[in-house]
Amino acid sequence: MTLQARIFHCQIDTPDGPVLDGDIVSIKLPLHDGYMGIFANHAPVTAVLGTGLVSLALPAGQARKLFLSRGFLRFADNALAILAEECMPVEKLDMEAAWNLLQRAYKMPRDTDEQRALRDEAIAAGRIRFALVPKTDDKTVSLAEAMSKGL
Repeated sequence: MTLQARIFHCQIDTPDGPVLDGDIVSIKLPLHDGYMGIFANHAPVTAVLGTGLVSLALPAGQARKLFLSRGFLRFADNALAILAEECMPVEKLDMEAAWNLLQRAYKMPRDTDEQRALRDEAIAAGRIRFALVPKTDDKTVSLAEAMSKGL
């Protein structure tokens, strides 16, 4: 199988602008109810995206990791289109910003079923974001450790 037969086009857009527009070999991404992998010539699919890690395999053999938060995907005719609320390279995630978003999620109102559902979703997304923040030797902090220190 030639390399051309194994690649497909991927476009990822967010409200802030395009994140990716190019050819890839494969992608693994979070759906609302689990993870999904897509290779070239996959059956057409439309799905609701969740929050989590996106793993891309590029044609030259490199790998790329992205943080993605909610959206939709459509794959047809060897073209993948993703519209996401947020998507960025994992290395651009900031620990302090991730922690602040998580703390805001915990402070969200929870008086009604709808408020509790939104709060729970925001907390889950915040935990995922915090867990994906690249840790350096001098800043390695687990979620449990951060919560116990009140970071």
